[in-house]
Amino acid sequence: MLKRAEWDELLQLFTLMKKRRLGYMAGVLGHALSETIIMISLAFIMRDMINAIVEQDMVQLQRSSIAVIGMGIFTGLTFIIFGKLFFHSLFKTLADLRLQLFDHLSAGRVGDIEQYHPGELISRVNSDVDAVSEVFGYQFRQLVFTVLTGICAMIAMMVIDW
Repeated sequence: MLKRAEWDELLQLFTLMKKRRLGYMAGVLGHALSETIIMISLAFIMRDMINAIVEQDMVQLQRSSIAVIGMGIFTGLTFIIFGKLFFHSLFKTLADLRLQLFDHLSAGRVGDIEQYHPGELISRVNSDVDAVSEVFGYQFRQLVFTVLTGICAMIAMMVIDW
């Protein structure tokens, strides 16, 4: 369970994405939903292909093969569209964060900055920006993907007639 300070930190982290939240969320949800649809659809397509091979139904096998090709096209298009939304929002936000950090450091007194080794400040800034990038770039997206996949997998298991 997250403590109050950790929640505050998490909310503060998401305020960084405020200007681009619509594009970011569309990119994250679109990417996750596309991946989930692909995984679930391929399970149905493979089931149909196996049944077609066992029953020697060439028409069903052709339909399944066309469906695999269609999934490939769908995958390519959705990953391009949602990937652009996602990465554009992410990189613009990280650039804004770097500028904010630079402005903050520039506004400080020279004596405060000179007490640190120059590489130490740069290393700290890069480390902090990389941590934010990790949260927005991978962890949050993976969380959304996992939840959507779980929900869709449960629905698919109820639909499949084994």
